[in-house]
Amino acid sequence: MSHLSAAELGALAQRLRDIRARALQEAHGGGDPGKDDADARQEPGDPADIAEPRRQEEVRWAEMEIDRHTVANVDRALARLAQGEYGICIDCQGAIPQARLFALPTAIRCAACQAVAEASGRA
Repeated sequence: MSHLSAAELGALAQRLRDIRARALQEAHGGGDPGKDDADARQEPGDPADIAEPRRQEEVRWAEMEIDRHTVANVDRALARLAQGEYGICIDCQGAIPQARLFALPTAIRCAACQAVAEASGRA
């Protein structure tokens, strides 16, 4: 049983769906990271001119990877919500405070357990 009210759970579920939609839009909005810079790579030139499109491509790939992780984390949070486990720390089974969930809706641990997980490399 959740320590959050139905209204709080509804607001958090909507927030999760919004985060998911935004991440999907950003991931799909970027298109093929290498496509935009194809012309720039075809003509030899100043090494800096060649390096910049490559750097931009790497940044776009990294952003797309972040978006994929965001969607996966949101999907896990929505699954936990559907199972009645949302807002419960996976380590200590204590309640994750409402303020933490509103700040980080995909949180799976309370702040104390998250600190321990990060210190031990499990986060």
